[in-house]
Amino acid sequence: MGLQNLPTGTVITRVQPSRTNCLSDESCCVWDNGRILQDMFLRLRNGECGEIEVQIEWINPPGCNGVF
Repeated sequence: MGLQNLPTGTVITRVQPSRTNCLSDESCCVWDNGRILQDMFLRLRNGECGEIEVQIEWINPPGCNGVF
């Protein structure tokens, strides 16, 4: 994808909340100093109520043709 030349803070993609993905707000994948980070607010299911905040880092395992 040629992401290495992007400035830090560049939004790569946005994921909109829907009934099928449990997002309570828009989630963005952001280029941050050579890493792809995604912050998500997830609405809990099958319980009384609640949300959790999750941050994931997208990685390329050795031998995998991944995101970078």
